[in-house]
Amino acid sequence: MKKLILEQLLADKPPDTRQKVGQAFGPVSGNFEFAASVSMEITQQRMDEASDRGFVVWCNKDARSAIMYGAGNVHQEVFSDCMNWLKGIGIKGEIVMVHFEGQEGDKLINIQN
Repeated sequence: MKKLILEQLLADKPPDTRQKVGQAFGPVSGNFEFAASVSMEITQQRMDEASDRGFVVWCNKDARSAIMYGAGNVHQEVFSDCMNWLKGIGIKGEIVMVHFEGQEGDKLINIQN
């Protein structure tokens, strides 16, 4: 699966950041990736939740914001549960971006919180 959301998140980052994050996620296989603006105060909690769901995660945190990215496998039987979880982790008013590769092909989904 091509990591379209990761490419978008890294587009304006310094070359060393692009290289480090790209190398870290290069070997990660999966059918699902997401990016969400998360609360600065509970960033680690959200990252732990994502890891518990089997995602490899990275957080681009600076003085103003925290954007969490995750990639991994989501099976059809837990897809709805995963989407509901994603709707709940994002900051109200911000879009959670999802890229899913399913039986019908690639889908780009924006979840409005």
